[in-house]
This record gives sequence, structure tokens and C-alpha cells, in this order.
Amino acid sequence: MQMLMRMMQQQQLAQQQQQHQGHHGQHSHDGVNFHGSHDEPSPPPGQHSHDGINFHGSHDAEGHGHGGGGHEEPKDEAGKFGDRVLPYTSEEGRDWKSKGFSIGIAGPCGSGKTTLVEKLCKAFKKKYSMCVIVNDLYTTIDAQQLIDGGHLDKDRVKGLTTGIWSRVAIDEDVEDNFTVGEAVSQKFGCQIVVFEAAGDNLGANFDRNLSDFTIFVLDTAGGEKMPLKGGKGVTQADLLVINKTDLAEPCGVDLKVLEANAKQVRGEGPVVMASLKRDQGVEAIMEAVRKQYAQSGAKAFFEAQSPSGSGSASKKKGKK
Repeated sequence: MQMLMRMMQQQQLAQQQQQHQGHHGQHSHDGVNFHGSHDEPSPPPGQHSHDGINFHGSHDAEGHGHGGGGHEEPKDEAGKFGDRVLPYTSEEGRDWKSKGFSIGIAGPCGSGKTTLVEKLCKAFKKKYSMCVIVNDLYTTIDAQQLIDGGHLDKDRVKGLTTGIWSRVAIDEDVEDNFTVGEAVSQKFGCQIVVFEAAGDNLGANFDRNLSDFTIFVLDTAGGEKMPLKGGKGVTQADLLVINKTDLAEPCGVDLKVLEANAKQVRGEGPVVMASLKRDQGVEAIMEAVRKQYAQSGAKAFFEAQSPSGSGSASKKKGKK
């Protein structure tokens, strides 16, 4: 019994030390991929540097206010769609030249986030200059999949590893993502920047300084009750996509009940039922992106910068 109590005390002490040290630290990279190490002492708050697109970072827990409204304090409750932080616009000082119109894609592992990124690239890369920042826990296999599949030129796809802090990296402490996204966006003059979050739970949602349009992806195979569990990703994303509807029958899922549950928790928040692999629901998603791209002021800004009105990737640095 004494040994067990001592082990428990040691575990508590170790946890307290980790909490005291925080999860911010030094980061290393190999070429274009960025790897976070969150268990080392960090330099003074707020200091970071980058040369071109290579990031060497440290940042403070309070974060930095990029764009219109400063950093948002994380909340424990799921909240409601109508109460979410609205996207920043040109009128509110959103700087599109610093970082292009940003689409954040979150959702559990295997829900179809990378497939959605592929569809976005297919829909927009010929007309717009794009780049993609792919978060993952410990690997960059999803980023490599986009490159190997020819969806974007390799210089426009960056993999960023988050370790266990996958949700924190897109919500509470977005500095790594923001810095990399900003650097690549400026290098290629990107109108559209896509951030794919590492697979996480239903509570993952993008900080509004990082994402101008957030899409949360659920998997039909997760069951009819999945949306009812709530979470900021489900309730507050600008668009909820329920993917893999083609699996409903073999998984014993009633799509009408699943969709009704999603609409119940989201209120007026839009829901798209989709089978991305079969291109079902894809156009509805792209239309929602186009709508916010225009409403945010990004479309007007970039059209004013380019005689062609689009500034496609072929007219920027790089081929794709």
C-alpha cells in the first residue's frame, strides 16, 4: 500500500511539473516539414523567427492577436452556432495580403479531412493560388499523400507535427500554424490557404485568427448519436459535413435520423450530407466556400490586385 501511494505521489508530482513547464518549446524541421517539441523550456514569450518558409519557433501561452479581434479565450462549453465568433472581414482589418483566405478543416481521424482537401485543390487550384498546411500527430503522411497525388506542387504543401497538442495547435496556441501559413502564403501570393487539423475529438475548432471558414467533418459510421455529443467542432463550425453516407446501410445508420440530430444541435448552422469519394455533396461544400470568400472581402481584394480577376497559381511563383 505504501508503495502504491508513493507511486501515485510521484505521478502527481510529474504532472505538476509538466503543467508548470507548459507545452511550448523548440521546434525542428527537416526541409519543408515542421516538428513541434512541447516538453522543453521555452525562450522568452513571443519571440520567434523564420527565414522564408522555415520556422524556428517559440511563443507564449497568451498567443498573439493576428487579424481583426485578437486571441480568443478557450471555452469549455460547446456553445451554439449563433453565438460563435464570426469571421473577420476586410472592413474589420483582415489582411489578405499577409495570409490568404483561410479554410480550416477539422474532425476525427478517418472522417475524410484529407479527401476534402483533395477536392478543394481540384476545385480551386486552376483559378486561385493555393497552399495547404497539414497538421498531424507524429507523421507527415497526409501531407505527402497530397504531394504524391499531384494535388499541389510540393512547395505549396507543408506538414506540421503537433504531438499530443493537436487541438491546442489550431485553437489555443495557433502560432506555429499561423507563421507557416503566413510565410507560404506570402511566398506564392496565395489567395486560398487550407489548414487541415490533425485528427481529434469533437471539441476541436479553429481559432478565428487562423480560419476564415471552418469545416468540421464527421463520419457516418460514427453513428446517429454522434452529433448529439456536441463539441465546438460540431456546433460552431461554419459548415458541418457528414461524410461517407454510402456506409449508412452496412453500418445500420438511418441517415434521416443522423441529419436531424445534426440540425438539432446546430440550429441554423448548415449541414451537408456527403460521400466525398463519390463526389456527392462536394459542390454544395465548394459553393459554401465561394460564398464566404466573397462575403469576407477576400474576393474583391484579390480581384483588385490581379487584372485577370483571379491571380491563378500559374501567374504566381511556382507551377501549381
